[in-house]
Amino acid sequence: MKGSGSDKSMEDLDRLGMEHIQQRRFVEALGIYQQLCRAKPRHHRPWFMLGALNGQLGDLQEALRCCRKAARLKPGDADAQYNLGQACRRLGRFEEAADCFRRVTRLRPVFGPAYENLGYTLKELGRKGEAVQCYRAALALDPDSSAIQYMLAVLGEADAPGCAPAEYVEGLFDGYAERFDTDLVQRLEYAVPQQLAGFITAHVNLSGPLRIADLGCGTGLMGREVRTLAEHLVGVDLSQGMLAEAADRGIYDALHRKDVLAWLVAAQDSYDMLLAADLFIYVGNLEGVFSSAARVLRSGGCFAFSVERDRDGDAYALRPSGRYAHARSYIERLATAAGLREGWAEQVVLRKEYGAPVEGVLYGFFKP
Repeated sequence: MKGSGSDKSMEDLDRLGMEHIQQRRFVEALGIYQQLCRAKPRHHRPWFMLGALNGQLGDLQEALRCCRKAARLKPGDADAQYNLGQACRRLGRFEEAADCFRRVTRLRPVFGPAYENLGYTLKELGRKGEAVQCYRAALALDPDSSAIQYMLAVLGEADAPGCAPAEYVEGLFDGYAERFDTDLVQRLEYAVPQQLAGFITAHVNLSGPLRIADLGCGTGLMGREVRTLAEHLVGVDLSQGMLAEAADRGIYDALHRKDVLAWLVAAQDSYDMLLAADLFIYVGNLEGVFSSAARVLRSGGCFAFSVERDRDGDAYALRPSGRYAHARSYIERLATAAGLREGWAEQVVLRKEYGAPVEGVLYGFFKP
């Protein structure tokens, strides 16, 4: 029975770490598993958990180190290989990530997410044919997945839908919420909320407290910029994880987990301002959005938003990134049809992608 007391204490610490994770206390859980790694450096599980936690908290290099350690200690473990692949993918180490996901498909042939992730990494490596095969394999395992069908559309193997499916959007953001601000603002140099707030200050009559709806509010980056203008600030988003982060900011008077168009269609109240920062990159067809926004806006109200710019088309296009871009002529046609007049249209850099600027446009329209 030698060492049994020590093993029991390790089990207790592991249980405590899992309790912290379930309650979203990730920093506290991180400390627990760091302690376990020091006490049991040859055990696979503490390194596995430490890799996942560092990834959750956005320390990608440390996540990669811990995931590699876990995979070396238990090379036949599909979960360890999958976590390592995720860490490599997020760092842009796509060849290494692809190797990991291939190992997972051999170890666990009916695990659909491995085929999805392998498809994504192969797409990023420019190997479209192989990526399509992987997504088709994933779809065979999950025939009803709208997210996989959407990725086949991104690859040109199916007709592009009018918007990204809810399953895709929720899956993309629910697991990303805790590190969203760090990744987007620091790593990708995202500044749309500040840019949009600057145009609002310059162009909008701000007399009196305003009723504002932040559409696709995410973690609240846009809401934070306009909170001082608002008598009543509402946030709308599909992702429960993002809404949890927005709630923690304490800046919204109400938060709604709902598709934005469905919320606009159902809205009974009127608003002085509707904002959508980086929302329409996941919505191609904006016809319903514009007509509903025009109904919800009060006279003199403002509809301000950002889009990725489509230079070549006359409507919208689904790009290989999985995001939509919109032509200026399309935006102007919809605004005219909805009875809105243009206040501003300014070309900006929305964010960086693999170090390159992503070109976009900030628009502001007014209800006469």
